[in-house]
Amino acid sequence: MFLFGTNNFLFSQNDLFFNELTSRNGLEDTKVVFVYKDTRGFTWIGALGGLYRFDGLEVIYYGEAKGVDEPYLQGSMLEDTYGNLWFCAYNKLFCYERMRDTCLSFGGFQERKTKETLDDYGLITLDEQNQLWLTAGQQLFQVDLDKTLLNKKLSFQAHHTGEQKIEGKRFLPLINAEKQFTGFVEFFFIGSGMRIWHKNADHSFQSKHYFTSDNGKLPALKVKQVLPIQDKPTEYLLCTSLGLVLFDGTKENLGQFFALPNRINITFAIYFQPGLVLCSTSDGLYFFNLRSKTFSKAKDWSANLNTSIISRNNFRELQLDRDGILWGLAFDEGLCYADPKMVKASFTDLPFRVECLQETANGGLLIGSENGFYLMKKNGERSHFLPDERINAFYKDRNQQWIWVITEKCLYTFEPSTSKLNKMIEDTGFPWSLYQSSDGTYWVGNIQGVKKFNLDRGNKMHINSQTAQLLGDRNIWEDTLYQRLYLQENLSNLHVYHYQQGNWLGDTSFSIKGQLGGYLIPRGSNKIWVATIKGIKLIHRTKLSIEDLPIPSYWPSSNITGMLQDQAGIIWVSTNANLLSFSPHGKPLHVYNTQEGLFAAPFQYETLRRLSDNSLVIAGRYGFSRFYPQQMEQHQALPKVQLTRLLVQGRPFHEVFPTDTAISEKNYIRLKYKQNTISLRLIGIEFGQPGNVKIQYYLQGLEKQAEASIRDQVAEPRYGKLAPRRYVMMVRVANANGVWSAWEAKIHIEIIPPIYMRWWFMLLALLLFSLGIVGVVQLYYRAQLRDARVRNEEQERILRDIHDLTSGKVVFFQDFREFAQDKIPQVEFRAKALNIAEQALQLFKRISSAVRNSKETDSTLLEFLHQLITESRKMVADQLAFEAQLDASIPYRWVAGESKKHLNLVIQEALGNILKHANATQVQLSAKVVDGKLHIVLKDNGSGIPDAVVAQIKPTATIKESGNGLGNMLWRMNSIGGHIEWINQHGTSVIISIPLQKVQPKRRTLGNFNKLTLL
Repeated sequence: MFLFGTNNFLFSQNDLFFNELTSRNGLEDTKVVFVYKDTRGFTWIGALGGLYRFDGLEVIYYGEAKGVDEPYLQGSMLEDTYGNLWFCAYNKLFCYERMRDTCLSFGGFQERKTKETLDDYGLITLDEQNQLWLTAGQQLFQVDLDKTLLNKKLSFQAHHTGEQKIEGKRFLPLINAEKQFTGFVEFFFIGSGMRIWHKNADHSFQSKHYFTSDNGKLPALKVKQVLPIQDKPTEYLLCTSLGLVLFDGTKENLGQFFALPNRINITFAIYFQPGLVLCSTSDGLYFFNLRSKTFSKAKDWSANLNTSIISRNNFRELQLDRDGILWGLAFDEGLCYADPKMVKASFTDLPFRVECLQETANGGLLIGSENGFYLMKKNGERSHFLPDERINAFYKDRNQQWIWVITEKCLYTFEPSTSKLNKMIEDTGFPWSLYQSSDGTYWVGNIQGVKKFNLDRGNKMHINSQTAQLLGDRNIWEDTLYQRLYLQENLSNLHVYHYQQGNWLGDTSFSIKGQLGGYLIPRGSNKIWVATIKGIKLIHRTKLSIEDLPIPSYWPSSNITGMLQDQAGIIWVSTNANLLSFSPHGKPLHVYNTQEGLFAAPFQYETLRRLSDNSLVIAGRYGFSRFYPQQMEQHQALPKVQLTRLLVQGRPFHEVFPTDTAISEKNYIRLKYKQNTISLRLIGIEFGQPGNVKIQYYLQGLEKQAEASIRDQVAEPRYGKLAPRRYVMMVRVANANGVWSAWEAKIHIEIIPPIYMRWWFMLLALLLFSLGIVGVVQLYYRAQLRDARVRNEEQERILRDIHDLTSGKVVFFQDFREFAQDKIPQVEFRAKALNIAEQALQLFKRISSAVRNSKETDSTLLEFLHQLITESRKMVADQLAFEAQLDASIPYRWVAGESKKHLNLVIQEALGNILKHANATQVQLSAKVVDGKLHIVLKDNGSGIPDAVVAQIKPTATIKESGNGLGNMLWRMNSIGGHIEWINQHGTSVIISIPLQKVQPKRRTLGNFNKLTLL
């Protein structure tokens, strides 16, 4: 049934699209007894032969390897507050431990005062206190799940039920307003009747039996399902062998029975929507409207469009999971599931292919076919016209109240209000189209060309020779702003004609082959979109140039059958089998197909239309679909992303870590360095439109968000040879509407570095390496020291020999000087002899001093100054009064042996000059450090040095024997980077200054090993 409304479009409530889950999809055991969706999004399927998990793509079997060691599972599953799943077999209670991805089994319900173990388990409910209520051996038990898991043994309390036994396997728990378990309704697989059990104050239970042969007040009925009535805790909707009926438990009376005709048997019923019950019957699925008390057959279009192996007449049970997915349990065949929210378009099934559509003024539809056309009114009433003629097109007249009907033989006018049909003209040229331009001119296109049509005379007129050649024009369209007609010639060329008052002014043509799907000028655009079999062409309205609209590779087809823009500015494009929506301003592309109710596909050209109530309609081979754009665009819930597989070095995670938590529950893993190649499987769980789900992911720490990859529903990234560090797998998912979730950290991965890559090991290695370098250097320096010691010993031997030789010569020349002074009477010869003796003594003194200074090694500055004072005092002893003064702020610095030698010789030269030339009686030596410089002052009270002599002092290039002593002093100070000056004031002051950095040794450790003596 298809209903129209003036303000609201009433979508059909009976359109479903099922997918099937059978042995072809991995469900090996098709004898299904329950379906349950957990909070993680996984669907669990209990069958007689075991347990299965379904993620929308893959079915995984949970058998003996996972702890389910007992077949014949019973008819329900429950989830506790920790995410554990509880289900039962005939004589065992199972708990699926999510963290371990395995099942625990419990047994041990016993008769009182006996050791007999009870069987025939059945779950009733799991209350807010995490207490599981179940039956075993026709008795009632309350299981404390926390204690049971803690002790790995059943912890239960038996509740007294008197003489009555619990014989059923189907239960409806009774929960009060405080969410407390107060009882349950029991009904049976076999036999008639039902029981209502109530909990007493002493925690015992008592029941009352209804609809049995021994209950005379109520008839005997087989109760197949019990549905509660909202806000009426004692009233129920019963699904019985006679139909649906309301039962008042307080008054103990039945209401009216509602049954299907022809003895159609109702096998099960569930609440589908508020006020709407879905029933499985021997004739398929039916909806029952609680307000109107009427049945309507549900349409399962998947049974017609898919290869179906499950009979829709065989649904033993129906279930709606927590996400609103409808599941049909077909006995011994498998499962069907559908997302009722997916079917957003209403579909009208027609026994013919729709050729064209046109809305009437009062909201009806004209539907053209190969055998006439139909007028479908808002109430669904249909009328058939011209059954012997093919309808090529409809056109609504601009000025009149009628609609033009173009057939293969004639032109008709049709008035929908009166259903009056008038033949205007017969046309043997097989008319295709009719159009009324903005100036009121009628244009008719047929296989012979395009002509003007005179409505008053009822004839056609040739325009000119050009238009007479436009063979096979199928559609005519006008750009009213520029007064141009767009006509396609023989499915090959598109002509753009300029006209004025029906007269042609010019022609521009483009080569466009194939049938056109229509024209569109998007709002704010200056380009005309032309739908072709090879995409969309863009024609510039002012330049009359043509270009292609870039078509993304993920479009389902480039054969465009229709285009329009809705009230919100969204552009809708139809292809052969799909409908696309997008915005020129960046709205994401969305693709719709049969799962949204577009069952009319393949679609016919130019049947995508916008109606007066802003709904859209599209027609095709099987009928037409109608929808509101805003309802098609309603956002669906975001799919849940689950990590279902992790391979480490090509091996499953549970094989590498058999005692670890299940991978689906982990959020952090640590892997060794040799386990640094991983593969993951991420799935977006969606049962409505799984093919339109997108997953985007990247590995944080290795990739950037801009490098994230996108996959359809399932992503299986692989990362090899990951470096030691921490990574985070970031994931987000998009639903069929293209809405993305926020980024989610799905799992944290840490690759542990090996010992040789850890910081403490590298630090230790660096330390050991440094110690090794130090040891090598020390060995090298020790070798250098040994070599230097050998050279020094040889040098000492040579110096001793020189010293012994010079000492003897000094004594000789001292005796010679005394001899010359006393024994040579001639003055001239005595003076020459004394001069020779003096020069010889000076030379040997220099040699002796050089020998001493060649032994100088590095020492501290304070040691050097003390040594300098000591030697100076010895040099002037018994001849001058000597005073020394050292500043208390002398720093601890080292002085190179070379610098000590030059400073020593400068001070000795100065003292020698004082002794020979100054006629002084006292000398004073002082030293201090100021601003990083060493200052040494040697002051006497003698006659001083003439200023003329000081002015002529120049550094000598080499050390000469005599006459240049002051120049030698200047040269030595310059050679070590120092400064010397002479000041005459009450004697002579020799002032020496040198930066401390100039006198420091370059290599303290080696000392002065390679220094040669002056000789």
